[in-house]
Amino acid sequence: MPLTRRHYRSLVLAITVLIAGRETLLRLGGVFVFGFRTPSEFALIAVPCLALPIASLACWNSRIGAVLWSMMVAIVFGAEMIVDWPHVTVVYATGGFFSFVGGEILLVCAAVLDRHGAGTIAGDVK
Repeated sequence: MPLTRRHYRSLVLAITVLIAGRETLLRLGGVFVFGFRTPSEFALIAVPCLALPIASLACWNSRIGAVLWSMMVAIVFGAEMIVDWPHVTVVYATGGFFSFVGGEILLVCAAVLDRHGAGTIAGDVK
């Protein structure tokens, strides 16, 4: 049985949910311990906790999930660049940058696979 686009989409979404779960669990402690008082704290502490709900939503509709994930990445790393303005290369050192960008790439791949239907990758098999 050849692997279909649906199989690849499911695999990509499963990897994305695992990445999102890890990032959510890592950031959830900050919400419980510190909370947030300012918009920048909200963007840096609370918004990354939405990674798992967004990835779960992507299992239902991958295009909406990809758009919401990219908005989340823009908010988080935009706020981080504003806080660390003269030294914006610190954003790469946070550790979550590559996870969030990797999750975005995977969700875009899932949206592309979802857009082209349920045929096989090599072509339609009869």
